[in-house]
Order: sequence, then C-alpha cells, then structure tokens
Amino acid sequence: MLLSHKKWVIGIYTIISFLIISCEPKQYIVSEVTEVDVFAMPEIELKGIATNLDIMGVREIGIIDDYFVAATTNPAGQIRIFNKNTFQELAILCPEGRARADLMHPYLQPLQLVKKDSIPTLLIIDNNSVTKLINLKESITAGYAVVDTIIRAICDPVNGYSLYVGNDKWLDYHGVYYDDPRDNICTVPTFIVRNKNGKQEIPLFGDIKKMEATPWTNAYYTGQALARPSGGQVVFVMYVLDYFNIFNTDSMTVKTIHNSNSVTIDQPTGINDVRNSPICYTSVSATDNLILTTTWDYSYNQNADIPISKDYVRIWNWEGDLVARFYMDHCLTSVAYDEENMILYGLDSGDEKIYSYDISPYLSIDK
Repeated sequence: MLLSHKKWVIGIYTIISFLIISCEPKQYIVSEVTEVDVFAMPEIELKGIATNLDIMGVREIGIIDDYFVAATTNPAGQIRIFNKNTFQELAILCPEGRARADLMHPYLQPLQLVKKDSIPTLLIIDNNSVTKLINLKESITAGYAVVDTIIRAICDPVNGYSLYVGNDKWLDYHGVYYDDPRDNICTVPTFIVRNKNGKQEIPLFGDIKKMEATPWTNAYYTGQALARPSGGQVVFVMYVLDYFNIFNTDSMTVKTIHNSNSVTIDQPTGINDVRNSPICYTSVSATDNLILTTTWDYSYNQNADIPISKDYVRIWNWEGDLVARFYMDHCLTSVAYDEENMILYGLDSGDEKIYSYDISPYLSIDK
C-alpha cells in the first residue's frame, strides 16, 4: 500500500512538473535584443548614375582594397576583377571546370571578400563540397585563380557555410536542420567558432519557432552571414524578420538589433504574418568600418493584396549603430562601398547595370 501511494505521489508530481514546464514561455532568441526605431532615421533619396561597367551575367559585386570584384554566371570567367578607380579590367578568373583554379557550381551570395595575412582574398563555396580562399593579388599576376586554402564544406550552402574570420579561425553557420522531413522535426541554426584548438558555439537562437500549417519553418531563419574583411566579426541578417546580428568571434558574444516597427519572432504564426512584416533584408555587404544592407520595406494596399514596396540601403557600423538610411531609385540586389572615395555602387539585376551613388555629403563618420 505504501509503495502504491509513493507511485501515485510521484505520478502526480511528474504531471504537475510537466504542466509547469509546458506553460513556460518560449525563448526563441537567447541573446540580448536591443530595440531600435529604424524608421526614425530620416530617409535620404538618392539618384544613381549608370557606370560604364558592362559585365555579362553579373549577380554580385564587392570592393576590397583597390579591387572591384564581380561574380557572374558567365562560364568563361565567373569572377572578374577591375581597378575600382578606373574600372580597368585586371583579370578574368574561374572558368567553369574541375581544375583547382576553376569553379563548378559556385555559391557567391553574399560575395565574401576578406583579408588573410593582410592579403585581399575571395572566399567561395564550390559544388556544395569545398570552400576555397582565392588570393586576389597573386591571381591577377598569374592570370588564373591562385587558391590559398581549400577546406571541406560543412554542408550545402543553403543550409550553412564556413566564413574565414582571421587568425586561422572559422565561423561555421549551420542553418535549420531537419531530423525527419516527414515529421518536420527541426533544430535552430547555430554559429560555431573553431580553430585547431577546438570549437565553441555563440548562442543566438533558443527554442525552435515553427510556422503553423506549413513545413516552411526555415523561413523564419533564412538569411545571409558575412565576415568583416579584417576578421573578428560576422554580421547575420534575416530575410523575413527584421533582426540584425553582429557576432564577435574574439569575445564570443553577439549583439542583436530589432527594428521596433517590425514583428518579432514571437508574434508570427503563419506565412501571412511574415508577409505583413514591413521589412525584408535582401542582401548584405561590408567594409572594415561599415555594413551595408539592402532592404525591401513594404505595406499592403488596403483594397488589394498588392505590395507597395520601397527599396532602401541601410548603413551601420560594426558597433551596431545605424548611420544612414537611403531610399534608392533602383531595386538593388547587391551593393559595394568604396570607402576611399565614398561612392556606393549598386547592381540592378533587372537591367544588369551597375549604378554609382555619391554619399559623401551624408556620412559624418571617419572613412
């Protein structure tokens, strides 16, 4: 009788504990979140000037040191390098092929331009299997891609990739992982810093946020991660939720900024809630001083389900401060910034033209 009573008490205690745990609110983001009213920053309307750069199949652009780098879909040369001041072409690299200097199916979104031992370098994930670091300076001299480092890719780039963050250190970004697609069992994205001595995670996400009535849980978490060229930091922007995250791979911390005008990760329960969020990040690029993001700010017409969009470029510093907010005259899918001349370049993929914008009158920070 005493044993049965004990089992009964243990059973009741277990049920009560389960109910208490179940009622605890979910914590989807574990980092400290800073709310910022992004729309309080006055918008500045910019008019672009078409450059004379004619690059067939261009899809991404970037600037590092004196090099203007373009990634293309042209199998004869998927990477083209120009002088950023004169636009003189310096090299056509990486034809489609299986050789060390070639590329089969490169993933270049966003364009990863970093410094390795102070040398400008391009990071490319190729054929969903390897990550290559290409020495741009030596490649221009040699006339073919000089590969400095090759490592095995952690997974296909849609679900994650590795970023070089300096001092022989890497940050591995793993996207949403499906244990069993039939049951939609997922784990949140992780950000893991590793070197030869080991690895350690920088936590950003906690509980998994599932989208009701659809298997598209990863819609909440998709985005782009980009390393600071000189290393030590990584920015991660999200496509459908207005969270802007800066990782410090030295202090192993993350700073998360949320636009107070947008829905939080706690609020949406379905695809319509996400669609009605007033923001979508579409791309990110960076210099050693600044982070540039393109965004699609929109609201829905009350009389029709038609998005009314405005295209913006937001500029931040690496401390997470919003520096400027520009309203663009083109839908830009990739941007690059020349810090020396304070010229912003934007790619309009609709007409495959690259436009320049002088933003020197609007930036009061040091170059």
